[in-house]
Amino acid sequence: MGGGRTGTGRKGAGGRVWPRRAGLAVLALLLALPALSARADARPMDTSQGEWPVYGGDLGSRKYAPLDQIDAQSVRDLEIAWIWASSDNPRLTGPDPLFIDNNKGTPLMVGGVLYFRTGLGMVAAVDALTGRSLWVFDHKRYLRERPISYGFTTRGLAYWEDPETGAGRLVFVTSDRKLMMLDALTGSVIRSFGEEGMVDLDRTLRNPPPAANWISYTAPPVIVRDRIIIGNVVADPVTGYLDRSDPMARPRTPPGDIRAFDVRTGDHLWTFHTVPEDGEFGADSWGEGSNSWVGMTNVWSMMSADAELGYVYAPVTAPAHNHYGGFRPGDNLFGQSLVCIDVETGERVWHFQTIHHPIFDYDLPAAPVLADLTVDGRQVKAVIQVTKTGFAFVFDRVTGEPLWPIEERPVPPSTIEGELASPTQPFPTRPPPFAEQGLREDNLLSLTPALAAKTRAFLKGKVYGPIFTPLAMKPTFLSPGVSGGANWPGGAFDPHTQRFYVTAMNEPHLYQIVEAPMFWRYGLKIHNPKVDGLPVVDPPWATITAIDMNAGELLWQVPNGEGPRRRADLAPLGLGYLGTPAKSNAMVTKSLLFAASTGLQVEGEADLSRVRVSPSVDRGLLAEINLGSKAVFRAYDKETGAIVWEHPIGPSFNDGGAPMTYMAGGRQFVVTPTGGRGLPAYWIAFALPAAEKGR
Repeated sequence: MGGGRTGTGRKGAGGRVWPRRAGLAVLALLLALPALSARADARPMDTSQGEWPVYGGDLGSRKYAPLDQIDAQSVRDLEIAWIWASSDNPRLTGPDPLFIDNNKGTPLMVGGVLYFRTGLGMVAAVDALTGRSLWVFDHKRYLRERPISYGFTTRGLAYWEDPETGAGRLVFVTSDRKLMMLDALTGSVIRSFGEEGMVDLDRTLRNPPPAANWISYTAPPVIVRDRIIIGNVVADPVTGYLDRSDPMARPRTPPGDIRAFDVRTGDHLWTFHTVPEDGEFGADSWGEGSNSWVGMTNVWSMMSADAELGYVYAPVTAPAHNHYGGFRPGDNLFGQSLVCIDVETGERVWHFQTIHHPIFDYDLPAAPVLADLTVDGRQVKAVIQVTKTGFAFVFDRVTGEPLWPIEERPVPPSTIEGELASPTQPFPTRPPPFAEQGLREDNLLSLTPALAAKTRAFLKGKVYGPIFTPLAMKPTFLSPGVSGGANWPGGAFDPHTQRFYVTAMNEPHLYQIVEAPMFWRYGLKIHNPKVDGLPVVDPPWATITAIDMNAGELLWQVPNGEGPRRRADLAPLGLGYLGTPAKSNAMVTKSLLFAASTGLQVEGEADLSRVRVSPSVDRGLLAEINLGSKAVFRAYDKETGAIVWEHPIGPSFNDGGAPMTYMAGGRQFVVTPTGGRGLPAYWIAFALPAAEKGR
């Protein structure tokens, strides 16, 4: 008989007998139910409710939404539902015009409102159904000194919801290095955060740079367990500051430490040293005391987190300088390492270094992707890290154990005096590389006999070979080039099929080490090698690859972008798509894979009469974008990689932002950025016509 008294206690819901004192504690707990229920009903930080509350869709950076109103059949009826013109655009003209960088920002969608971060760092709230501006926060900090690396550009912002009050907050970093928080409803500054709404990030830097604008923050913060976690961008001093009082003329830069701040107060909680100090784990991997002064080794890309485990996953990049490390002998932890950090303490849980003694500028460029897999019949909480080299490293995200063997294989030595390149590098055995690696006789450009002859003539006197061929005093090819393989767009993961989709480039770059006393010992010459305007390898020059992550096997690979197949010398060959070498973001839904092919496409004005547009869209704005030039947004069949829909999106260049999707007013919307790089920037929203939304 439930609920009756039993001696000095009473039965709980599970039949357990609690002491009377515990019953009083339960009564106190019940009185606190409003706060508890608010916490229990907290908004899920994923796409399960038709929202997009995190830059990558969820904290695991999967870029996935379980939406299927737009499917392989209905996608052909997509129309432009609305266009939002960036609040930056008026700054392009006038008495004091500003250059606006690539439009890399991906909006968030929470509670029927989209939150944008513009190229100048403004924050805007837009109605998710109509594209109508609700408010714009313009801090005007872009009127101050321009950051050295990537200018004012930013990829987005973070959303946090107070579990006790339900109040939404927006968190971001300004171009002058201030961590800020806004009220998501009004756009007003939360004055209780930091000092009058700002946290000065310069105050918690180790070894501050000679000029403040050497540091910038382009990635959105990660918020997990009430901690705001950030990395940064540190300029590589190729031609930068020299301490002339030091006879070694060391190129001093700050290390790119990872920091955590309290989401309510802005208080600094911990710092993870990406370049270990003496006595810390990894310090012995820095020879000649170089850990005391070498900088960079930063996380300029996005991080991911597992809120349940309380871990954040950080893709750490190369130490200074990117292509020469004679002054820092050793493996140089945590350069080029995936590092798992406890979000409560800032302590290292595990790490894996993907390149020892980094001298290739092969940064870990993308957010690690968290995936639950079944490998050899075993359920595994995994993390996938794609790289510029074209490898995907896959680990148990709890323990750091590789899911498949990773082999240390011999690689070519350096020919530069004083440079001690690592004799081996790690090679994953699964999955296979998703990008072309190394420059060989059998992958050189050979589309026509004339191009083949010119390519071989161009390669004379230059160094080329397998992947990880170190730079030399002669011009040396890096293949993949320093833009990848994969780059910051990373990939998208479908949790229902356990398939991973990654975009990549196949475009070697040409570098040369030169004597340069003004830069410690060696400098660098950079070349963009082309043969008649084409990369020196055969196409495809950009790809999308589908990978079965349970088996570690490639399923299909297709060219990403049309490429120059219509050139006068190539058109007679009847070639298919060749791929356009540019950074391209992917996003996957229950039904389709979406990706934009940026960079140079078919030129010309768009025939607006053939573009499907909602009656509410301003035709003048549509014409202003010039949809017919440059970039194309596409939907792909997830099973085969076949294109099922495409639409021009205007002049979106090499570094365009990622698409996202959500539900509003019973309709599924897909939004993608376009423009920037000195041109006006826009976000274009596609949806089915209102009458077709239920099909």
